Amino acid sequence: MSRSETGRHRTKGIFAIRSDKDTHFTGAVAVGITENESLAGLESDKITILRVLVTSVENLAFTIAFFGANTFQDTDIDLDAYTGEVQFVAADGVRMNAAGFPQYYYDSGALEMPYIDALNSGTLNVAYVCRDAAGKQAGVLGSVVVTVGYEALQE
Repeated sequence: MSRSETGRHRTKGIFAIRSDKDTHFTGAVAVGITENESLAGLESDKITILRVLVTSVENLAFTIAFFGANTFQDTDIDLDAYTGEVQFVAADGVRMNAAGFPQYYYDSGALEMPYIDALNSGTLNVAYVCRDAAGKQAGVLGSVVVTVGYEALQE
């Protein structure tokens, strides 16, 4: 039996959606502050997030949070669209080759996080929350790429 026929739902398959370092998460982010991005291209409005991978020029502590609508956080908790998060500490960052490759790699490990795109917009709404006192730098010096592996569920 294939993975797409097991469990409670039929699936369309396994996919990945990825931010772009030149257009997403480009601002400076102080500790406790959030930078929100909506990543277009979800294969389904109902998915299960299986893994979160982050490549970062800086070795920082941060949270990657997910929201079911592009309104992200809301002061009215009935309207808040929070669906889950993955937290990383600086020690999670792995540097594979220090010579000429300054990036750090973060891996959530296996997840099973349900996500519903409440607006049926085909977007994954992702927030980068800085948890490091140093803060995230803007532009090239603070480049971040977030890759989310997910299973798309049949509608």
